[in-house]
Amino acid sequence: MTKIRLMVELEAIHDSETNMTNVFLTLPTEVLGTQTKQETAHLLAAGLGLLIKSCGDKDYLMMEEVIKHLNHEFASVNSFSNVNLGKGMFKDKEIEKKTNPYG
Repeated sequence: MTKIRLMVELEAIHDSETNMTNVFLTLPTEVLGTQTKQETAHLLAAGLGLLIKSCGDKDYLMMEEVIKHLNHEFASVNSFSNVNLGKGMFKDKEIEKKTNPYG
């Protein structure tokens, strides 16, 4: 069994002038450059899944809300238009289709 410990800090700051929210993802120094973006995304998705499941009998409502949110983010031409990830934050590696354990 491989144990991966990833502590992530997310900070969201809403700019009322532009009506946009800036989201900052911070990783601890000892984790920087040790994982790919894809590996980190899967870990974050697993954590989000745990949070959604904690909603109990109405977890499907939270899941629908999160999926709608992601669809909206990726459908908007303004979302993620200025993504800036710090150099060395992730291992450089192309996304591989076979690495997704869920399909």
